Order: sequence, then C-alpha cells, then structure tokens
Amino acid sequence: MSKMAYQISRLAGVRVNNLIDKQLRNPLYIIGILDIDDCASDDEWIIKRDGSLRGSSDYCHSKTFEFISRKLEGEQGLLECHRVLDVLNDVAAIHLNDTMAMHVHIGVQGFSLSSLKKVCANFVLFEYVIDTFMLPSRRNNKYCKSHTVELETHGSKQQIFDLILASKSNDDLFDLINPGSKPRYYKLNMQNLTKTGKRLTVEFRQHSATTDYRSVEAWVRFCMNFVYNSVDCVLPPVVFDGSTEAGSEDEMLFDVLFDSLIQDQRLKLYYKVQREVLLLVTS
Repeated sequence: MSKMAYQISRLAGVRVNNLIDKQLRNPLYIIGILDIDDCASDDEWIIKRDGSLRGSSDYCHSKTFEFISRKLEGEQGLLECHRVLDVLNDVAAIHLNDTMAMHVHIGVQGFSLSSLKKVCANFVLFEYVIDTFMLPSRRNNKYCKSHTVELETHGSKQQIFDLILASKSNDDLFDLINPGSKPRYYKLNMQNLTKTGKRLTVEFRQHSATTDYRSVEAWVRFCMNFVYNSVDCVLPPVVFDGSTEAGSEDEMLFDVLFDSLIQDQRLKLYYKVQREVLLLVTS
C-alpha cells in the first residue's frame, strides 16, 4: 500500500464492561499510543465519550465511547493499529451492537474537482455491490444513507454517473452526493471538504463496528485503493451497456470493482468469502 494518510474513527465503537477508564487508558499509554490526559491532537489516539451509542440492559455498568486514531500512513500505520487492537482486546470486555460503526477517513489533499467527481461516481456505481459484503444493518440506515436511493429519481445508472461528472464546482458535487438537512449521514461523506469542514478527507461510514484487525485492515486497504485508484481508473464499457442479464450483473460488477478499481486479488477473495457468509446467514 502506498504511503497515504488515513484516519479511523469510532474504530471499535465499543462497550466496555466493568472497566474503569484508567484500566483502558494506562495500557495504551504504556505502549506510547494514547496521551494519558486525552489531549485532542491529530498526533494521538483519543478516547471520547459517545452518548449516541445504544447501551445494553445486560451490561448496566458499562460505558460507551468513541475511539479515534491519530493520522496514520501506509504499512506502519496498519501495524500501529494492530498493536492498539491487541491491547484493546486484551484489557477490555467489548460488546458491539448495530448503533456502532467503523468510520475511515482518507486524506485527499490536492485532489482536483475532477478526481473527487470520479470517487463519488464510482461509489454510486458500485454501492449495491459493496452492500453485498456489508451487514444488512449498514446498507441503508439514518446514519449511513444510500446514495443510490436518493439519486434514483435522476434516471439510469449511466445518467446518474454522468450527472455527477457534470458537476461544475465542489459545492455542486457535495450537494448532489450528500443532499438533505443532515448531509454527512451518507455512506460516503464529502462534507469534510466543504468550507465548514474540519479536515481534507473523504469519510467512509458504512462498515460495522469491529475490533478484529483483519476486518479493519481489509476495509482500510479497500477505502484507500478505492479513492486513489478512482483518479485514473477507466471502467470497461460492459458496466454501462446493459448487456448482462440481471442475475449476472452483480457478479460482473463485483469482478470489475476488484479487478479494475481496487486492483487487489487478496481483498477480492476476502470480500468474496464475506459475501458468501452473509448470504448464508441472511437467507
């Protein structure tokens, strides 16, 4: 993976059972990850209380919080993430539910309007395919809404793709891809790039909460490749020409997503297995 910046927020989205703050903070402090004073800085991992997460009647003394990584880069960043998750899983009894998520921010400093349009257009194009390897609770809820559902009144897949590419400004693009009164609550959040945004990142909000490193690593690599490969990727005409039968279109789009855009056969195999497992569980 190239040395590009990314950041993980709500990494665990965790519930910690019968655990006082110092029991969690001190081991992270010892390995040099967390500032013991919880100073908000891009160079530190941060623990923040999060009242938006749903508690559980089975764990009445547990606490809900958001765990935010510092800005990470490349393979070293993933190794650091692995160390943090190892400590977290060793010292905490973690309980997850569907109000929790893993959000990944990908740095896009220096991206042109043209590049951002390609990222957005590709996400809308492949949204339903990505859904097939995400939990059903993460496919369209009020905190990670579907772009395709919002844009379907604009016509066919090709027409929506062309409409995104025809955006005349960043504001036009962001209003189109994140419409409504709560624009950041979409699977792909572009609002950090607006004039009132806090950082130059594209945020992927769809993944469910996890403390499993393999899941975190795979999704970070997927998001990184999706954003940076979108800039120069030329999709094959079959994506738009409607020549495939309805039953095989998902398979075709899955192959194009990983072969042409993500360009990582290991990730393709990983998410193919994830998709098959979800199909068995939900059928």
